[in-house]
Amino acid sequence: MNINNEKKITAELAKCQSRSRSRNINYQDILTEIKKIEKYLSQYSPKKYWVDTKVNVDPEAQKFSGRYKGTPESTQFTLIRKKSSWDISKIERYQCGTKKYQFIFTTEMISNIIHTVANYENF
Repeated sequence: MNINNEKKITAELAKCQSRSRSRNINYQDILTEIKKIEKYLSQYSPKKYWVDTKVNVDPEAQKFSGRYKGTPESTQFTLIRKKSSWDISKIERYQCGTKKYQFIFTTEMISNIIHTVANYENF
């Protein structure tokens, strides 16, 4: 579903989080995460190379102490970059991980990142 479809995303979030009371997210939280991701990606590559990049997002990622019994769940989602916007392919509850973002790049994106880093001259 396209990121601009607020009603559909909000309905999916409500369905997914219907039995949870903590570590929930809302539509604005997703938009905030997208802004952070875009800021990060723009440091390494122009938007034209972002197409088909996937990002698994766990907003509540952290290490929990041994005193915490079990690993709590949080609402997590997967973004896929399309030509001019982001799509959400998945919204689900999973156990909290330790990484907030997991990027899955296309070969073209990886090549562009390597080229950008290799040609960086501001040391």
